[in-house]
Amino acid sequence: MRRVKISCAIALWIGFLTTSVLAADELKSEDVFGSWRLPENNSIVDIYECSGRVCVKVVSVADPGRRDVRNPDPALRDRLLIGIVIADKFQRARDPSDLSERKFQWRGQLYSTLDGATYDGSLNLLDKDTITMVGCVLSGLFCEAKTFKRIKNEAPTAVSGQTSGSAGSTVSIASPPMPTRKPAQTQTVALREIFNRFLDTDTQRTSRRYSPSEREKLFEDFQAWLDLQPEEKRKRITQQLSQ
Repeated sequence: MRRVKISCAIALWIGFLTTSVLAADELKSEDVFGSWRLPENNSIVDIYECSGRVCVKVVSVADPGRRDVRNPDPALRDRLLIGIVIADKFQRARDPSDLSERKFQWRGQLYSTLDGATYDGSLNLLDKDTITMVGCVLSGLFCEAKTFKRIKNEAPTAVSGQTSGSAGSTVSIASPPMPTRKPAQTQTVALREIFNRFLDTDTQRTSRRYSPSEREKLFEDFQAWLDLQPEEKRKRITQQLSQ
């Protein structure tokens, strides 16, 4: 299974910055549990406690017959999306300054049914009725957040025996599968130039320096990940790199 390391400071601070202004008695960490809807496609997930941690399971998608066709394990590609645990055992996030636990943020692995990859990510409780799930790729170079709204007056679905992803983003639980495309050589050269310019810009912005071997590895991972994305998303990401 292809895994891409992720961590984006801006995205991961979304929940922390928002909830830090709330009084402790207004919001409890247990408020993260329940049923949540992604408004853009009406997918529904249940968030529940699992062995003292937090897990996320798909309980509804637009097409109930959709299957996990992008899973890297061929044996799992025929299973229905409904019932898949896409976030397996999120742990409480810790503040990097003093390693204290963040009350309203959890981090763990997110499984994407769009590309079959597993991402590190974060789950952020913004208020009693709003959460965000954040996923990033390539050491935080690209991040995406999705906002879910609580489904009120509905009890969470009971935890079933369904296993997790292929280990374990809700950002794509109802997205249609896309065919894998191998970029042409000329496209690869152009994309590498754009990617290297992006890394140069990132170095100027963050003072982080990339060795030639790091650049090559990042580009290989980026190219492999990009090739799994829908056409529209690939174009959007390439345009963002060029800016």
